[in-house]
Amino acid sequence: MAALGVAVILNKSMKGITVFRIMYYIPVLTSWVAASLIWKWVLSPQYGIFNQLLSFVGIKGPSWLTSEVWAMPAIVLASVWKDMGFFGLFLLSGLKAIDVGYYEAARVDGAGKSKQFFKITLPLLTPSIFFCLIMSLINAFQLFPQVMIMTEGGPNGATQVMVERIYTYGFKYFKMGYASAYSWLLFIIIFILTGVQMKLQKDGCIMNHKFWRAFRFYLISCLLAVIVMVPFLWMLSTSLKSKGALMEIPIRWIPENPTMDAYRKVFSKFPFLRAIFNSFFITTSYTLITILSASMAAFAFTKSGFPERTAC
Repeated sequence: MAALGVAVILNKSMKGITVFRIMYYIPVLTSWVAASLIWKWVLSPQYGIFNQLLSFVGIKGPSWLTSEVWAMPAIVLASVWKDMGFFGLFLLSGLKAIDVGYYEAARVDGAGKSKQFFKITLPLLTPSIFFCLIMSLINAFQLFPQVMIMTEGGPNGATQVMVERIYTYGFKYFKMGYASAYSWLLFIIIFILTGVQMKLQKDGCIMNHKFWRAFRFYLISCLLAVIVMVPFLWMLSTSLKSKGALMEIPIRWIPENPTMDAYRKVFSKFPFLRAIFNSFFITTSYTLITILSASMAAFAFTKSGFPERTAC
């Protein structure tokens, strides 16, 4: 809703539109540590601005970060605020790349604003939208600093997410086997969901210059494969080791006596299902709100009359 308000303002032809664009992007430049501290203060039940604004209209604000009900929405709100400008920039570049001739031809044929959006803007913006979906999906599953600073996984585990569990078991309890098991499962989940999204994009769009796209993809993939996969292979190897074999010297890449004990305890002893549910909740909310808000704001940017646009 905040992005919608910004989009309404920026949709008008007015001087100083560049200032609003800069303001819209400022959260992206803020570190997550600083942003988390800001939102921890903003959502404070006693001194927070958010609850004070609610009190002006007669609403008693909740204890955002100490409530099992409101802690997750608070994390989502902070995440959307932080990254909305980043994805809005990509969508803005995609919208500016659309030839205005399409819209002129549509207006001549009697197409209204909504029909132009669904028949012209949305199909031509699909590559940018899918890029934002993939990036927001990965970012959402990698949530960590905002959770640790704002709630530390509480209250009562209400905001426990995958990366927070990896940190807790690996560097707080020093249970590297469990942390490695969590890490490997997180990698598999992101890999599968990203593959599904890319498959949907490929099926929904006609790919031009297929050969060169494939060439660039395989070239870059081959160059980075070793660097990328070595940590994952080590993580997999660690997750299959017994507790006594974790600190063996010299290092064994292939466990002498592999065991699935770490995976069994992840599912039976630790709140894995709650952590994955919280991760999915934040991922879904964060992705939908960010893409929707950024799309509206980016669309407003392209329709606003600012000097940089008319000069091109």
